[in-house]
Amino acid sequence: HRTDEWFLMGSPWPCVTIICVYIYFVKTVPQYMKGRPAFKLEQVKFLYNILELLCCTYILTK
Repeated sequence: HRTDEWFLMGSPWPCVTIICVYIYFVKTVPQYMKGRPAFKLEQVKFLYNILELLCCTYILTK
């Protein structure tokens, strides 16, 4: 098939692995963070927004 070479399309196992890792984090991270202060992500969010702005600007100019 044409799509067998595409990322995550050659077999179901990469998707199954990603789903299992996601479920593991969803179940364990709240227990780990219980009683701890929240992460300060203002700088990360700012950099992410700048990156998104640059990507959208690049796509718009193409």
